[in-house]
Amino acid sequence: MMKQISSSSNKKLLTSLTCSTLRNFSTRSLCAFKEVEFLDIRESLEGASAKHVQVVDVRTQQEFETAEHKFNIGFNLPVQTLSSNISLLDTSKPVYVVCQSGLRAKRAAEMLDNSGFKDVYCIKGGFNDIKNKATSNDPIVAKRDTNASQVWSLERQVRFTAGMFVAAGVAGFLASGNPYFLAVPGFVGCGLMFASITNTCAMGAVLLKMPWNKVNPNVCPVIKK
Repeated sequence: MMKQISSSSNKKLLTSLTCSTLRNFSTRSLCAFKEVEFLDIRESLEGASAKHVQVVDVRTQQEFETAEHKFNIGFNLPVQTLSSNISLLDTSKPVYVVCQSGLRAKRAAEMLDNSGFKDVYCIKGGFNDIKNKATSNDPIVAKRDTNASQVWSLERQVRFTAGMFVAAGVAGFLASGNPYFLAVPGFVGCGLMFASITNTCAMGAVLLKMPWNKVNPNVCPVIKK
């Protein structure tokens, strides 16, 4: 009799846990941000439709100000300051998030998801992809004079820094013959593999703290509504 009661209780507990798990999974699925192509959502960013959406460019302030391509509407809220400026956004309106390559936009979209925003869209590939799909004299995408001086995108800074460490390690080995110098390019290679697998970038996080990537707190992040 005791075994039958125990078995029945276990079945009820298992059923309850299964239902709870399915409800939680369903809720997360409904709230999860969506990745979209620029060409699929450009109509939402044009003309009168643009008044009903919010576009957030999460590149650094310096990247945004000197970027070759940017949207003509929206906010520049660097991902490292998004949480403290999230009140600038309206939770009732759809939010389109963009960066240079799409990686930081995903991080920002997750933050918005966790903050109660229901319609969050991450634009795939960022401006690396958008610049190839925008038309000449595009009403949505503004193009800057490429001959003017500009701060490198974070993605470009990461590539340069990684290459610099690898070159320094190899040069140190060739100059001294000390095999310990080869640990430097090995460490960088492992770091890049880890960044790819986890879709994170520790080097990028460090570079965001550099003086040339710092956000000026006296500059309002709003571009144009």
